[in-house]
Amino acid sequence: MAKKFYSVLDLRPDFSAGTWTTSIASNIPTSVKVAADETPVVSFPIPRYLFGSGAGEPKVVSAACQYTVATAALDAAPSMVFNTITLTESTGALARAAAADTTTISGTDTTGTAAGTFLVKGALDQPLTLSDTEFLTCAFTYDCAATTVLTIRGLWIETA
Repeated sequence: MAKKFYSVLDLRPDFSAGTWTTSIASNIPTSVKVAADETPVVSFPIPRYLFGSGAGEPKVVSAACQYTVATAALDAAPSMVFNTITLTESTGALARAAAADTTTISGTDTTGTAAGTFLVKGALDQPLTLSDTEFLTCAFTYDCAATTVLTIRGLWIETA
């Protein structure tokens, strides 16, 4: 197994809600969400080269997002899901299907809601092999309180 860290600058995640600022402080890239009562989804694209189709080629087995909660606790524990996105060549339509995974939280506490630094990790039940018309994302949902400041640093991706 191999594990590699990708910063928010490497993967350029999509943020569904909130006001986010991505910057580099003390040589560490971060994305910080301004305090507001909302539920943002942070969706990371998984690099395509991590899905070899042949025997012995790497396959993604898990992904973990490092995050820090400051000022106020989250309203609920974060969740994570892998999404397989398929492009239909004839129509150009995109379809999403959730891949089976198990989510765990580690860090300051096991719920991941208190002020502190955490990893929320999703492990695929089965490693995926993607076709030429598919790609994978992993989406993390955070339920922020009105004064929660949320910082995302990036994603640990584990392959086997």
